[in-house]
Amino acid sequence: MMKIGIDLDDVIAKFLEKFLEYYNWRFKTNFKEEDFFCYSMWKVLGCSKENMTEIVRDFDDSRLSSEIEPVKKSIKGINNLKKQYELSIITSRHLKIKRKTIDWLDKYFGNSFKEIYFSSSYFSGEEKGLNKADICKKANIKYLVEDCAEYAIDCSKSGIKVLLLDKPWNKDFKTENGIIRANNWNNIINYFKNI
Repeated sequence: MMKIGIDLDDVIAKFLEKFLEYYNWRFKTNFKEEDFFCYSMWKVLGCSKENMTEIVRDFDDSRLSSEIEPVKKSIKGINNLKKQYELSIITSRHLKIKRKTIDWLDKYFGNSFKEIYFSSSYFSGEEKGLNKADICKKANIKYLVEDCAEYAIDCSKSGIKVLLLDKPWNKDFKTENGIIRANNWNNIINYFKNI
């Protein structure tokens, strides 16, 4: 059975929506998802990577982080894909919220995922795990569904095919060999039906 890796935040979980609700309330700002011209949140929000790590940790401890909802049609998409493929989560989340992440996945996706890999690669001051490309190679994952262009490039260079889900932070990225754009979860489902 072919293996597919699925990113978590903003691929199946609407992380940024709830994070911005928290951030705007805390800092009296009015940021929207459309403002994210790049994947590096600290660059958009105008702070250091270290400060951003602390703010995200505070958010993870907040009530709002428990209210993150699934991305539109992601439940349908995962239910469809798991019939034919072995699915694993590959996330940049830090291990501090491993239990919370697993509980969220169980709530919305049940036992859809064979493995959950935490790379902790997004956060400063964290003990880093393997990067996503290395996780895919080690686990023999052939495809990754991702929203970060940098991770997509890294994986593509390692021979992993990537479906890059359209987001404001990757809209200017010109796809390269091994990277296919997906407008939404319907596109992802149709792509895997046709391979």
